[in-house]
Amino acid sequence: MQRPLLTLAADTLCAGGSREQSPGTPPAGQVIVVQFDSIDNLVAFTESAGFKDSQAPGEKYANIRIFGVEGIPK
Repeated sequence: MQRPLLTLAADTLCAGGSREQSPGTPPAGQVIVVQFDSIDNLVAFTESAGFKDSQAPGEKYANIRIFGVEGIPK
């Protein structure tokens, strides 16, 4: 993964690696979990020119799904 796109206060929490299945159907292939400081930063990331430029090449190799989930306040 090219880190320059993830400069909007984001941390990669996990990427690839081994997985343990719980009840339910796991996603096929790799899963990447990224933490943003806010939903606004996630939206800014997905609307950035860098992300938009990477979408077409990325879709050649993967079914990219992005979900935003608000976290629990610290």
